[in-house]
Amino acid sequence: MTYILILMFLGIIYYLYKTSSSKFFLQSEKELVKGRSKLFNTYHNYGRSNNAINEVLEAYDYFCKHPKEYDGSTIVRDLFDIKHNGLVLSGSSLRHDYEYIFGANTNWIKNYKANVKYYNSLLSNGKPTMVGWLIGLHVLGAFYVPIMFFKMKLNELYTRLY
Repeated sequence: MTYILILMFLGIIYYLYKTSSSKFFLQSEKELVKGRSKLFNTYHNYGRSNNAINEVLEAYDYFCKHPKEYDGSTIVRDLFDIKHNGLVLSGSSLRHDYEYIFGANTNWIKNYKANVKYYNSLLSNGKPTMVGWLIGLHVLGAFYVPIMFFKMKLNELYTRLY
């Protein structure tokens, strides 16, 4: 019975992961500048530190240049920080995706730290406490990290061979 529940949980998460998408960064450059300003003002109004603001803006700027790499908030889609032109954006999710792209998806320690940082960022932005969700992120990371690690190594091997 436990295995069935685990498989169902992983299936639901996989479905959410595969259906998660965001068109936020497909807006015009002019609209992205306005969105960046909104995000800055929102984080400033949250009382976030300059470091936290700079980190989220760093991720924002990256996804402006690589819009198809941001897939949005996979699970907690309603915890957005800004709404711009009918599109929503979570700064915490933005930074979390950025950290995944730059190593948290293939390293358990970085994954753990990115998940905790994401959770604390949500709390700092006034979002509700969801300890079960944080535990779920860590459980998923236990499966996700080795899969992505081996996928990366296979891609590297393929690139060297061809």
